[in-house]
Amino acid sequence: AAGGKPDTSMHPGRDFNMGAPVLGAPVDWEQAIKNLEPVPETFSQQRERILSNIKSMKEMMADAPEEEKSTFAAGIEAEVKFLQKLNEEEETEGADASAPVKDIEAA
Repeated sequence: AAGGKPDTSMHPGRDFNMGAPVLGAPVDWEQAIKNLEPVPETFSQQRERILSNIKSMKEMMADAPEEEKSTFAAGIEAEVKFLQKLNEEEETEGADASAPVKDIEAA
């Protein structure tokens, strides 16, 4: 710096450098692509989303004109059916109900 003064940019407040980060290729392309896939929702997360949808539709239905209430009722009915289907899927996919529950306190 000339005269003991720090260098200043010709555009104050816009300090930058010309360097760019260089990313190397991933070692495992299949894993890199798999990392981009959406994470599937758990049964609990799906249930929370469905119940939130039902709640918001009920709130909108309360303020809706009469001719739109049937549409909200149909939407609520569809969400309830999906919730029942989700419960059935969880029961079939879940652990056997007759199996003893492991006591984590005793372990």
